[in-house]
Amino acid sequence: MSRLLLVSNRLPVTVKADKDGVSVVPSAGGLATGLRGPHENSGGLWVGWPGDVSRLTPAQKASVEEQLAQQRCVPLYLSSSEVSRFYEGYSNQVLWPLCHYLLERVPRQDRDWEVYRKVNERFAELVVRHYQPGDTIWVHDYQLMLVPALLRERLPQARIGFFHHIPFPSSEIFRTLPRRLELLRGLLGADLIGFHTSSYVRHFASTLMQLLGLEKVGDHVAQDGRQVRVGAFPMGIDAKSFEELVRQPAVLEEVRGHREKAGEQRLMLGVDRLDYTKGIPRRLLAVQRLLEREPAWRGKLRFVQVAVPSRTTVEDYATYRERVNELVGRINSLYG
Repeated sequence: MSRLLLVSNRLPVTVKADKDGVSVVPSAGGLATGLRGPHENSGGLWVGWPGDVSRLTPAQKASVEEQLAQQRCVPLYLSSSEVSRFYEGYSNQVLWPLCHYLLERVPRQDRDWEVYRKVNERFAELVVRHYQPGDTIWVHDYQLMLVPALLRERLPQARIGFFHHIPFPSSEIFRTLPRRLELLRGLLGADLIGFHTSSYVRHFASTLMQLLGLEKVGDHVAQDGRQVRVGAFPMGIDAKSFEELVRQPAVLEEVRGHREKAGEQRLMLGVDRLDYTKGIPRRLLAVQRLLEREPAWRGKLRFVQVAVPSRTTVEDYATYRERVNELVGRINSLYG
């Protein structure tokens, strides 16, 4: 029976160590949640970084590996330097802002490229070690854009898919990357390249034509004697699990508490990662402007913003968090 090998920067788990030992628990991230079903149903493996385990004792690390194996997860350990330069550096200081059209945040030099390339090679080599004929390999997201081609070199007959979980920018934006050609050729190692929307597919197709002279005919691109399919496959949510969640007593109690605190106030809610692409400061400023211009709403409006901390070791995110906290403090001092 063929297996599904999922490959992503992070494994869908979090390693927790305390006085009682070490445990491996499911993560709550979007990618982990969205792909948990295919992983559980396929009987395959999930390859990725388990997080920082450098402070674990040898016995604790052995326990982690045993628990990961039980969940069919294959760990790839990254050094602190690799995390800093591959993940925090090239992935999240170059590719992330560029794909979100925030060119002013992209460094002038891509000095972390070589580490990005080497970590992608490590991922590919680990997948190859666990590959069995007939397996389908599904690579995920911008941190691993070189992996499809690296796998194609090593496993010419393998079935390889890639899904890009963030926007793919216009060709005018993408071509500003010094390593644009390497990244495009990396993706073209896949048999199927997926995006969330048709506009991202259009941007990708335009980029292929502008930079590589490759034309998308229908939903395929010819590359090295192969036909690479490109398409939009919107990733939804597990609606049933959310329906079940809202009926749980703990959730109902939380809702009751918020309604009691709000009283007769109109309650507004925002839920986002604490990320500069989410527009939280703009949202807060909109609430402030409403209270400035419409005094009748003062005392009648309660705005709750849930902001899940993200990439806390990246300087841009720490600065962003300070800005959000300052805005919240200012608005509450004026109208709270």
